[in-house]
Amino acid sequence: MAVQAMVLLLLVTVILPRAALAAFSPDFSFFLACGANSSVSFPSDSPTRTFVSDAAYLSPVDAPAVSASSTPPSLYAAARADMSAFSYRLPYPASPDASSFLVLRLHFFPFLPSNSSQSVANISSSRFAVSVLDAYAVMSSFSPPATGGVKEFFIPRGALGGHFTITFVPDAGSSAFVNAVELFPAPPELLWNNTVTPVDPVGSNDLLRWKQYALETVYRLNVGGPKVTTEKDTLWRTWLSDGPYKYGAPGQSEVKSTSSPIIHDPSKGYSREVAPDVVYQTQRMGNYLRWTFPGEPDSRYLVRLHFCDYEVVSSVVGVGIVFDVDVGQGVASTDLMPNARATQSNEAFYMDYVARAPSAGAGNLKVSIGGGMLNGLEIMRLLPVDLRSRGSLTAKGIVIITLSAMFGIIVLAWVVVWAEQLMNRSRDGKTGGTEMVSTKLRISLTKIKAATDNFHECNLIGVGGFGNVYKGVLTDGTPVAVKRATHAPQLPEDVVVSLLTDGADETGLSVTELSDSKVNLPR
Repeated sequence: MAVQAMVLLLLVTVILPRAALAAFSPDFSFFLACGANSSVSFPSDSPTRTFVSDAAYLSPVDAPAVSASSTPPSLYAAARADMSAFSYRLPYPASPDASSFLVLRLHFFPFLPSNSSQSVANISSSRFAVSVLDAYAVMSSFSPPATGGVKEFFIPRGALGGHFTITFVPDAGSSAFVNAVELFPAPPELLWNNTVTPVDPVGSNDLLRWKQYALETVYRLNVGGPKVTTEKDTLWRTWLSDGPYKYGAPGQSEVKSTSSPIIHDPSKGYSREVAPDVVYQTQRMGNYLRWTFPGEPDSRYLVRLHFCDYEVVSSVVGVGIVFDVDVGQGVASTDLMPNARATQSNEAFYMDYVARAPSAGAGNLKVSIGGGMLNGLEIMRLLPVDLRSRGSLTAKGIVIITLSAMFGIIVLAWVVVWAEQLMNRSRDGKTGGTEMVSTKLRISLTKIKAATDNFHECNLIGVGGFGNVYKGVLTDGTPVAVKRATHAPQLPEDVVVSLLTDGADETGLSVTELSDSKVNLPR
């Protein structure tokens, strides 16, 4: 038995690390080398990426391709560029997880085209907007820096599949371009998979609404360590050094590192897809750590702080390191204890906060830690649904506005007709030669419920835009029709009856007597 136990222990020790290091394998992916005539591979990536031609997904199909006059990196030697709008349609399958996200990366490297006769003579001064899924305006009047860059977004995937659309719209008199496009599903543990703490003045936790937002990665830092390139990240991310954003003199913080294996506990939602080991292998420690980031005034951000305690102290001996965290304009965590999150040394974990940048001034976002440590830091801006694009509306936006306008016209026409009928009844007291009864009745809610058998569905005689109409019989044998509105929380039991003649009692109930004639009830 002892031998079997030893063998099992050895198997677990060998197999688990290999499983944890298994390469990320999305169920679909697109890597497009825009405007290129041949594919571009990155064999040093893990997993390997190969960017292929974008022509099969382009609309219009004749959107110009341009090539660089110099020799930039191979992925940026060509681009798709136009002075008119162009888009990509990328098919993707349905997802069993309606709250999952897609990772979208757009690569930009402005250059002078090799052929001056090309329709876009110079993309180095381009300015344009980008929207996705006809719902998210992810970039507006954007002009890529001369050194190039990658814009990364996380887009809600939804349960249904379809076509992922990316639309580029140039500003007036300018052009739009893109060098490369990446699209693949994010690992399920990557976003909104852990406790999220709102930091004042954000207000209450609104996780369900935040999950419908897109996110834009604006900062991703390896704290205390060097730049981490795509080859060392299973999601092909780049982590910059935190030096340019750190506040204070160099001697105010201590950089520590470890060569021991980093532990990720999948039962807690942690994995190497959340952040690679190299990020957790370095950290800053100090009595007061602070970082400052330029932001968009009054914008909301998801701020993720990565931690890894190299010396977790047992609760039997002591509590270990304890510190406070401030994010944005408020207190994010007080008395944060790593050993309450990690049960062993070198176990990685992270904390998520939603904070708002100040509305006044430059909108700088600040992160500070008192008497603690930090290994990594990510800041993502929340982007709500926005059907507007610069100078125009998306097709879906036009449809929604048109339908809303039509619905408003129909409701207005119904109200006008109904009001005219009421005025005619009040003026003539007759409809089609038949006398109408307009006696004002003051009846309690209890009697109304008794007359309609508590608004039983068998007494339903009409459905209106603001409620259902029920027939009933009062205790004296008088038949009545009662409208019960569907939304009136200020009244008892959310019950209100609209005015069918001209009477209404203090409970908000109105009734009309039914004569032998047919009363025109709203339907």
